[in-house]
Amino acid sequence: MAASDRLSRVPPLQWVRAFEAAARHESFITAAKELSLSAGAVSRSVKQLEAFLGTGLFVRGVSSVKLTDGARAYAHALAPALRQISVASLEVRTESRHQLLRVSALPALAQCWLVPRLNEFNQLYPDITVRIAAESVLLDPTRDELDVALRCDDAPSHVNPSADCTRVDLFAEDLFPVLSPELAQRVRKPEDLFELTALHDTCWETDWATWLTATGAPLPKRWRGLHFTLYAMALDAAIRGQGVLIGHSALIQDELQSGKLIAPFSTRLASKRRYYALTRSARALTSTAVQAFLGWLTAYVESAAFVLPSAKTSNSHATESCHR
Repeated sequence: MAASDRLSRVPPLQWVRAFEAAARHESFITAAKELSLSAGAVSRSVKQLEAFLGTGLFVRGVSSVKLTDGARAYAHALAPALRQISVASLEVRTESRHQLLRVSALPALAQCWLVPRLNEFNQLYPDITVRIAAESVLLDPTRDELDVALRCDDAPSHVNPSADCTRVDLFAEDLFPVLSPELAQRVRKPEDLFELTALHDTCWETDWATWLTATGAPLPKRWRGLHFTLYAMALDAAIRGQGVLIGHSALIQDELQSGKLIAPFSTRLASKRRYYALTRSARALTSTAVQAFLGWLTAYVESAAFVLPSAKTSNSHATESCHR
């Protein structure tokens, strides 16, 4: 049997809903109130269904209606089918409201900046499910595996040059040494840092040389160090008093504000590095989830919540003893 033939044997849903409600209440008036229709509209739908089926479904009295035996069995069979339609429709509506947002971020940016602030986005947009991948892979916006990528300028080329992308600049950063309050008591001038363990992120190995050169401090021939493949691990080591780390202002905002880390010198080196969000231009125009996320990112970095705290120094002489 062809699909068109099968469909021709199925009555319109409007008629079925009107009949099921009327059968359940054995009243056109009560069914009309449930369906937000007039009693006349319910009566007409039932009559059209009776014509379609070729049989009467109600025995109509002066002020009441009564189901026939056949109609009672018909209503009993229809009820679960209508419930199934209702449940399936609700699932589709719920799924359409809950959107998936796939974000790829540099590991340091994901761990130290994005995740600690993500709860705010979730509260503002509870219908958007965020999936975060901490990675530095090549971004090819012509593929569908991700929606937004968070990157920085000095990272290796992450973008397919032929791709049509939209870039949203987020923030720059300053570089400066940070260490635990306990270790900070042992530091009064840059040379004192060499008595401590230098903490390194292998992706940003030049951080120390860049800062020391900018401040005029001599580069040591030997300096014991610990090297980590993730900035978050180096940051945790600094908090635990295992050494001194070059802080990236955007990534250590919370640690400075809480006092877990101290900046022993007020000298800050403005980095050429700039963080940004990248998405396919088509997604930026059509995806409400992408638009919401980019809008939230932009609003956050422009808000007072993102004003970086002043560097907390361990003593009042630190500024004078650090070369400009």
